[in-house]
Amino acid sequence: MSKKGSFDMIVNNMDAEKATKVLVKSLYRELRNNGFSEKDIVNFSTALVEHMVSESKAATPAPAVRERRLG
Repeated sequence: MSKKGSFDMIVNNMDAEKATKVLVKSLYRELRNNGFSEKDIVNFSTALVEHMVSESKAATPAPAVRERRLG
């Protein structure tokens, strides 16, 4: 079985919290093994959170604006 297939099988059989921790450790290890510094990883994490916020805002419809009526 391929490395990817094994990972998918493991993650699919875990609860979301545990799978997230496994994914984080795996991604961190891959980044470090590929020469990313601690600062690079912090920058990556910041960019990921910013992207999530941006996507969340784009997916959330703006509340309807009511016209104020002057009496």
